[in-house]
Amino acid sequence: MREHQTLLSRRAFVGGSAAIFGTAILFSPAVAFATPSASDKKAEAEAAAAAAASKKAEAQDALVQLDALRDESDKAAADFVEAQMAQETAQTAMDNCANRIEEISGEIATVQGQLGDRARSMYRSGSLTFLDLLLGATSFSAFTQNWDLLNQMNENDAKLVQQTKDLKAEAEAQHEEFAKQEEIAAQKAAEAEENSKKADAAAAAMQQVYDGLSAEVSDLLAQEEAAREEADRLAHEEEVARMQWEAEEQRRREEQQASQNNSNNSNSGNSSNSGSSGSNSGNSGSSNSGGNPSGGSNSGGSSSSGGSNSSSGSSSGGSSSGGSSGGSYAGDKYPSPGQAAVNRAQAEIGKPYVRAGVGPDSYDCSGLVSYCITGKHQRVGTTYTFIGWPRVSNPVPGDICTNSTHCGIYIGGGNMIHAPQPGQNVKVGGVQYHKGMFFVRPPW
Repeated sequence: MREHQTLLSRRAFVGGSAAIFGTAILFSPAVAFATPSASDKKAEAEAAAAAAASKKAEAQDALVQLDALRDESDKAAADFVEAQMAQETAQTAMDNCANRIEEISGEIATVQGQLGDRARSMYRSGSLTFLDLLLGATSFSAFTQNWDLLNQMNENDAKLVQQTKDLKAEAEAQHEEFAKQEEIAAQKAAEAEENSKKADAAAAAMQQVYDGLSAEVSDLLAQEEAAREEADRLAHEEEVARMQWEAEEQRRREEQQASQNNSNNSNSGNSSNSGSSGSNSGNSGSSNSGGNPSGGSNSGGSSSSGGSNSSSGSSSGGSSSGGSSGGSYAGDKYPSPGQAAVNRAQAEIGKPYVRAGVGPDSYDCSGLVSYCITGKHQRVGTTYTFIGWPRVSNPVPGDICTNSTHCGIYIGGGNMIHAPQPGQNVKVGGVQYHKGMFFVRPPW
């Protein structure tokens, strides 16, 4: 009986213990599952880093694609404008040919009228012929006069005939030129249309790239572009610092050279004065016999002073020249044409990019630059024009930042105002050193 009770007690103890342990597991999940290990945490961190790296790589790939598409779009837009300008030039030439042909037709009619009058005059003269006019002369003097008159009449007739031939030949040449320019105009119109389609396709492809990006990747793309713009700004500051250092070194060398020249001139003057002193001493001896010694002394002093002044003037001129060259655009005072260009560019910020636009409501990049540097809503050229203008290594606000496909107005601090691309407005942006931009100045 006692053994049975002991067995029951053991069973009750085991059952109670199991119940308590189960309850502990139920209310303490941490006991039920093992704590994540360090390797698990490391794997999670690596996965997160890989995802971030993947998104960053996606943003960088998108930036590369967009850069290529922007270049393609900019080139197509520049080619479109070039073709459009060539078409307009050809059409102007056609108009000139047409006007000249009309003028020639009037001149031919005038000459033919003169020849007709001559023919009618001869008809009215009846039987009067060349021989009649000569044989009818009553004296040798009359004979020679009639002979000269006939020659003059024949020369005038010949000139009128030749003039008619020349005018007809010119008219034919003008017709040929008209046809040639008409063909060029049609060709350039086709090129413009083709380049317009290329630019549209590139713009659509850019939009497709943007649309395919997630919000996170879009943010990363914006960060990549901002970082690149900052790198361009720093590159500009380094370039400016380098140019300033070179200018300072040049100024220092010029001052050193001027100082050395002054020293040489001074030594030369002292040597000359020493010789004059000996001469003056001799003069003084003879002056005591009846001359004026102070006159000789004063003359020597005057010569010495004159030499010194000449040297000093030369030094001052050299120093002034160096300072002017090194600081012609120093400080906050811009050249008036440059300041005017900057003011115009700032006033156009926010206006939309439109291909071939030259204002006043919309612009493309070269249209904006054309307006800013002239104050007229007329195109003076494209990027192909600007890259041939004089380059400058010391850019000032109002200069042009350009490469073969894009351009803007430099406003200082490594920034420019430009019309970027379809879908964007005129804005301030960094000078695109990473795309090989350089600075030029209008040649006028």
